[in-house]
Amino acid sequence: MTGLSRFSGTSCAAVAAAAEAFPAWSATPLPKRMNYIFKIQQVMKGNLEMRAILTCAAVSPINGFSLLG
Repeated sequence: MTGLSRFSGTSCAAVAAAAEAFPAWSATPLPKRMNYIFKIQQVMKGNLEMRAILTCAAVSPINGFSLLG
């Protein structure tokens, strides 16, 4: 498999979007890119408990229920 053919559905769309965004991202000055990454880190840290709850709900059947089916 070559190119995007090894991906399907949402993964393919995400890879295509990343490939399209890469030229602009790589042209962005490093300090500005670092600032974006820092902001993402702060949001992720701020929502750590909720992300943990959602992850557990998605992968662990609880009383016969799982978000994955």
